[in-house]
Amino acid sequence: LFLGMELVTGHHSRQAATPQAGWLANRMRDRGVLLSTDGPMNNVIKIKPPLCLTRANADFLVEQLAVVLKEIKGTV
Repeated sequence: LFLGMELVTGHHSRQAATPQAGWLANRMRDRGVLLSTDGPMNNVIKIKPPLCLTRANADFLVEQLAVVLKEIKGTV
């Protein structure tokens, strides 16, 4: 299982949100979730959960991601 989530600064401009992607990965680490960035502009959040991922693990990831995305709302 491998997911990528591209962060851009605007729906129409689609400019890479590289600083925000790095900040998001660091903030998620602070909250107990390990993510990384990738892509030519380093604005893609890589989500690579282990094969033993449980529903509770997935729920935790989504909850933490929702909190962190609200913190940077308006910048991406």
